[in-house]
Amino acid sequence: MGQERLLAKTVMVVGDGVLSDTFIEYVKRAGVGNVLVSGGGVCKSRTTETGNWKTRRNNEARSWENTEWDLGAVLDAPSREVQQVNRLCLQRRVPLIWAATDSGSFRATLCEGYRGDRPCAECYPRNDGASQTAGSFTLRASILGSWLAFEALKVLLDIRPSIECKIVHMEERRIEVWDTPLEKNALCVACAAETTNCSRPE
Repeated sequence: MGQERLLAKTVMVVGDGVLSDTFIEYVKRAGVGNVLVSGGGVCKSRTTETGNWKTRRNNEARSWENTEWDLGAVLDAPSREVQQVNRLCLQRRVPLIWAATDSGSFRATLCEGYRGDRPCAECYPRNDGASQTAGSFTLRASILGSWLAFEALKVLLDIRPSIECKIVHMEERRIEVWDTPLEKNALCVACAAETTNCSRPE
């Protein structure tokens, strides 16, 4: 039954790098029915049934707006794209996984700002993570991409993910992993109005 549920799901991935590439590969191999990818000016889709990629160059924001998905993921994406996808996820009441790597550090969280008690991707400041998965961090980014894919599967199957209500940090130089609790920012311009409904969408 779980495999059938995954086959009916669509994941939208925005990002261009090792982190997003690994995430896409593992989500696809797990049996998610449709994976939509936007990065580097290219929008691609691949269904598990056919296994074929369909690629188109288009206005990315317009492509996102005309597409339905069950989970969004912005991985090493510029702030502009994070904001665009976050706003769409809020409108559609769809969860969003955000993650970024830079110079030996990694951060990730699950954003559900449409729920009254959960933050969205704009509730707290963050640095741009675009195109920074290079050098010695590339191998680690591939490992983290597979872990994020596992977290995505838990979200799609309504299993509580370990990145819920917190931001997970990893520091390569100090070889440390820790998490920081997250709360909704009452002054957030994107999700502050969402204060009543604390349940997951049907």
